[in-house]
Amino acid sequence: MKKSKNKAILIITLITLVLCGCPGSFLALGGFLSLGENLASVVVGDYLVDVQYELLEAGAMICLGGLILLVPLIMIILTLTQRKTKETLEALEPTGASAGDPIPPTT
Repeated sequence: MKKSKNKAILIITLITLVLCGCPGSFLALGGFLSLGENLASVVVGDYLVDVQYELLEAGAMICLGGLILLVPLIMIILTLTQRKTKETLEALEPTGASAGDPIPPTT
């Protein structure tokens, strides 16, 4: 049971890494590339009003990509820091000849 639970958690972590990590990184990369392109056009001296919406769009892409990248990061942290529960041992009762014998002294 324990191994199947660990495998399931590992598979879920890998799936979130692929489904959230790749789109999030591509979205953030596109936002950074767009931001650099738009900042270069501001330096050249184009109209700031037209560039303002493009800068806002680039910032939104970076923020959304960063939020999407947080999902697999949180999953990895939860997987690595998950505490393993110790199994409790049941108390054994002496049986047979050892039931009536006294405990020998330590040396």
